[in-house]
Amino acid sequence: MAKKKLPKPETEKALERFRALAEKRYEIAMAAYNSQDKGTQQALDRIRDRLVIGSTGLVTVKGQVIQVDIGIIEHNAMYVAIEIVKDLALLDIRVANYKFPEVLCAECGATLAKTKRSKRKGKR
Repeated sequence: MAKKKLPKPETEKALERFRALAEKRYEIAMAAYNSQDKGTQQALDRIRDRLVIGSTGLVTVKGQVIQVDIGIIEHNAMYVAIEIVKDLALLDIRVANYKFPEVLCAECGATLAKTKRSKRKGKR
């Protein structure tokens, strides 16, 4: 049986940054996910599941190949699924009933201040 290599200190730091980034992306993704209806959530779940199935879970950090926890893979896959559906919506391609969350920027996920929209009379 082969010995398991322990990550080098700089590799471990890079992996920790990867984990932290995955958590932040997951927070953004879940804010968008939670604002969707049940059917859209099911569509997003299916996309996420396909991405997870297709993932090996292996990443190369500082030249070393490391197996990543399934939780991190699932978090990144949810973020990517949301990004795919969001980008399709920007191209006027509808997936289920996806709607942009009202409080997040559709491009970067930053929190936006709520503003009142003016209603135009007689137009449209």
